[in-house]
Amino acid sequence: MNKLKELRLENKYTQIKLSEVLNIPKSTYASYEQEHRSLPIKVAIILGDLYGVDWKIFFEKQVRDTYDEVYN
Repeated sequence: MNKLKELRLENKYTQIKLSEVLNIPKSTYASYEQEHRSLPIKVAIILGDLYGVDWKIFFEKQVRDTYDEVYN
């Protein structure tokens, strides 16, 4: 499970509620969770503040995958 979904469920938010908080369509939020769209940094910062976490955690997988591509 990715960090977006994990934190959403831990904090008892629905995709609909988060899409309202972010002022975006639910389908857009769902596409972030399903990794069909890249999460904008602006949205990551808002979610980080909401969940009380460093917004960079939402990009750890991408950084790790890029590192593996470059160095392996």
